[in-house]
Formats: sequence, C-alpha cells, structure tokens
Amino acid sequence: MRTILTAVLFAALAFGQITVNVPALNVSADGTAALYAWMIGQQGTTTFLSDNCAAGDLTIRVEDASGINITANSVLLIGGEVVTVTAKAARVLTVTRASLGTEAAAHKGRIATKNEDGSLNVVNAGDLVTVLKHRSPQLAMRQWIVDKMTALMSEGGYPTAVSQDTIINTAKALKDAAVAGAVQ
Repeated sequence: MRTILTAVLFAALAFGQITVNVPALNVSADGTAALYAWMIGQQGTTTFLSDNCAAGDLTIRVEDASGINITANSVLLIGGEVVTVTAKAARVLTVTRASLGTEAAAHKGRIATKNEDGSLNVVNAGDLVTVLKHRSPQLAMRQWIVDKMTALMSEGGYPTAVSQDTIINTAKALKDAAVAGAVQ
C-alpha cells in the first residue's frame, strides 16, 4: 500500500497535479538549521572576491560574475556568510547581507602585486565566493522532496511501460474470461 501511495504521489508531483505549498510548512529551529545546512552544501560555480568588504557593505566586487544570475536572485556563500544578490553591474554586485540565518562578516579581497618581470604575485587570492544551487528554502525543499521521492521510487521499483501493458492485458483477459463465463 505504501508503494502505491508513493507512486501516486510521485506521479502527481511529476505531472503537476499536486501543489506542495512549502512556505506553509512549520519547521522547528533544528529543522530550519538542517535545511539551511543542506542548502549551503548544494553548491554551484565559484569565483573570488576582488576587494575587501566590511560587514556593513552592501556592494561587493568579484573576479568573475558570469555564473551569477541576477534574474534568479542568486544566493552566494562567502566564508560562513550567505548573501542574496539583488543587482549586478558587470562584476559589482549589490547584496542583502546575512541571509539564511548567517551573520554579516568582513571578507578579504584579492591582493596581488606585479613582479619586476611583469608577472602577477598573488599575496591573497581573496575569499571564495560560491553560488548556491537554491535561492530559497522553498526551492531547496522542493528539490529535496524530488530527490527523496526519486530515491524511494528507485528503492521500491515502479512499473515500466512494458510491465504496465502486461498488467493491463492480464486484467483485460481475466475480465473477458469472467464475462464469457457469466454469459454461458
């Protein structure tokens, strides 16, 4: 029975027949912390800070902003702080600091000097900036549900098109036999 309910739920989610209203979920403080930790672990592209920034700065400059999608309000992890990008102009990002329950902190930018031969001597590479895959707990929760349902379906198995056809044809044959037996 559990397998059937799981299959129905998965099929409904896959075809958009059920809407999961994640913002309506009440999550304990421990659950929220676990969700945020999971979100921070789901990482995408990386770059480095170009300049130092203080905890109160609302703009930061990065080495490469090509992986930062402003239309999706990218969420970035810098050191232990999560920031949400609200605007982007080339490599300068306007951010909301201390997202996902983190605290605003100062971060180090790249420090480099030129050697006599013109080569670059990097003294400090700057803090690593990582683009997180999910920009909100709701989207992270949705992905987590999809991942868990996929794992459940893989574990328990689900009918393929061939096995479904076999089951349907067997049921039709049994029905036809029952009807034929009732008519005689």
